[in-house]
Amino acid sequence: MDKQCRQISVYLDDETHAAFMAVAKKQARSLSGHVKTLIEREISSSRGLEDEILIAQKKILIGVDALLKFHHDKTVFAIVQKTRSARFGRPSDEA
Repeated sequence: MDKQCRQISVYLDDETHAAFMAVAKKQARSLSGHVKTLIEREISSSRGLEDEILIAQKKILIGVDALLKFHHDKTVFAIVQKTRSARFGRPSDEA
């Protein structure tokens, strides 16, 4: 299947251009092919800022839940669950 391609321009200083050329040559690619590979790799592996924030938030919540679950005052975890339920509109299923 032939894809219609669009042209882009990349402006590099001499040092960066030489480094790019060396890596492309080492991997047996044209400079254009190397840039395309890097762009495709970035697109496929990029999660986006929102995803990174959500992942960090989940890790924090898991840590807080673990600390509260085994706190000597069991009402503390119940308060957190009640607060989350009010905020998110459903009961918490953590820990």
